[in-house]
Amino acid sequence: MNSKIFNKTEKFKQEYCAEIVRVGELLPIEGADKIARTVIGGYDIVVGKNEVHTGDVVVYCKNETQLIPQFLAANNLFNWGNRDLNDNGIEIEKKLSEGLTEADLRGMCGFFEKTGRVKMIRLKGCPSMGFIFTIEALRKWKPEVFKDVNLEDYLAKEDGVEVPFEFDEIDGERFIKVYVPKIMNTPGAPGSRAEKRNKGLKRFSRIIPETFSFHYDTNPLNDNMWRIKPEDKVCISTKWHGTSSIYSNIPTLNPLPLKWFEKFINLFLPVSKKIQRTEEKYDLVYASRTVIKNQYINENVTPGFYKVDVWKYIADIIKPYVPEDMTIYGEIVGYLPGTSTPIQKTSGAYDYGCEPGECKFMPYRIVTDHEWNATEVYEWTCELMNTIQKTDENAYKHLAPLPIVYIGTLQELYPDIPTDQHWHEAVLERMKNDEKNFGMEKNEPYCKNKVPREGIVIRKEDNTKMAFKLKCLKFYEAEGKNLGKTVDIEMQAEYSDDNTEQE
Repeated sequence: MNSKIFNKTEKFKQEYCAEIVRVGELLPIEGADKIARTVIGGYDIVVGKNEVHTGDVVVYCKNETQLIPQFLAANNLFNWGNRDLNDNGIEIEKKLSEGLTEADLRGMCGFFEKTGRVKMIRLKGCPSMGFIFTIEALRKWKPEVFKDVNLEDYLAKEDGVEVPFEFDEIDGERFIKVYVPKIMNTPGAPGSRAEKRNKGLKRFSRIIPETFSFHYDTNPLNDNMWRIKPEDKVCISTKWHGTSSIYSNIPTLNPLPLKWFEKFINLFLPVSKKIQRTEEKYDLVYASRTVIKNQYINENVTPGFYKVDVWKYIADIIKPYVPEDMTIYGEIVGYLPGTSTPIQKTSGAYDYGCEPGECKFMPYRIVTDHEWNATEVYEWTCELMNTIQKTDENAYKHLAPLPIVYIGTLQELYPDIPTDQHWHEAVLERMKNDEKNFGMEKNEPYCKNKVPREGIVIRKEDNTKMAFKLKCLKFYEAEGKNLGKTVDIEMQAEYSDDNTEQE
């Protein structure tokens, strides 16, 4: 096995990658003769009966990703409207000039749009979450590289379970990445001229190395179900659709006045070597999912893409209640403060009980000298809310406890599912459709607007740094339709480097 062919880049995200997997049982689709349904990583995939068979090892590309155009062109996978991008584009035009029609030739094209986006589609009413292909498709793209490659060699077992091989790079090229619509930059947005000017300003870093940590990725449960044993005690909570935020009361560097001669010397020194005097003191550092918002002492920093710094807004409210050496991770939901713009929207605003102009902060993780479990996070938030209810109404109305829906083992939750055979697959399938316990595929009852529930998050209760999300199918559908119209606030911050067009 040549491990250098398939790799992970620094930007690898498990939620938006490709996997080498084995095809399971092919299941019939009512009213369909040529296609069937199979389940890969807990997701339904529609396949051609004559193209894919049970036991085949294939490459699976996840939903809402974007594939490299050279691969799509080599396999003539662009749709009819973009047929000129395919390798057989000239051949098709020649046949059209000879009198053949679109109906005669459409089969020579695929179904991908120009963006190369992988999105959920329904075929005969069956949802298909992703795209799969065989080694032959890779050989059409890079025949010399894949001449002697056997995908089976990449599969391995952990705890007796066959685990997919994940990657986002092939032969040194970025093969797959998250799909984000092309957008024009807005003043203050990542990559905009305003941001570039701000980078040129003299800034003083407040952060002491190793004192601040971003949140780990909450990866899909579908890819990680094998990590949870029947006897593991877990906490399951409702996943809220907002924007991630972090508040950390840690020692920070603060500037001290320079003496007159030090100021004089600095006139002749480059920025990187200028004399600085500092002192350490505790202060609240706040951040989005990927960016420390007050890392620098710089009065000229812009509020960002949404023109309202919702992270600072919450920071100003909860600052008195975050003890020293505590970091709180959570979700801000509702509306951008003082506006009618929802923080997240699909078929409607995800308000979570907020009126326009209001927002809430829901803590889901706390770290002090140890990692708190989810129950402790919930109890801390409730205790704080009870304490400040009468003394600080503003802070009280901006807080919400973690919406826990179940604590216990999955074996206790589904005692009828035997643990000795395909337990993980059976439990995952049950959870995906569990309306009774988790409200899956229902509208979000915490919201006044009629919007689909995003899903649930499952955590182990043994303080393990591990949390997994399971999203609802209706949410995926609504998100996919909305993605072409608006850009998720977190996607804009995290992925815009690859996908943003300049003015």
